[in-house]
Amino acid sequence: RDKFIEGFSHAAAAKGGLQVGIGQTGARLPENIPSSIRPAILQVGERTFYEAYIPAMRLTLLLPVTVLTLAAIAVFFVKRGPGPDDEPVEEDDAAPAAAAD
Repeated sequence: RDKFIEGFSHAAAAKGGLQVGIGQTGARLPENIPSSIRPAILQVGERTFYEAYIPAMRLTLLLPVTVLTLAAIAVFFVKRGPGPDDEPVEEDDAAPAAAAD
């Protein structure tokens, strides 16, 4: 495990860094690895990605999505109060005006 982590540390510190994205393959295996072992190493890397990274990413994204959903729902429960420009209506003045009509 330590060698695996150290490999990523060295790849990130390399000249181009660790590039992962569209068209990128990430770190390259050293050329001196026997061709019989190469598929097993690639399989371990792929398995690590799908069994560790993806579930961790899902759990990490669950919290912000939950918070945003709760905030969006809470907006519907906010009631508008009187603003600073709103003048209070006095009921005493309103009643005679309505009776005069």
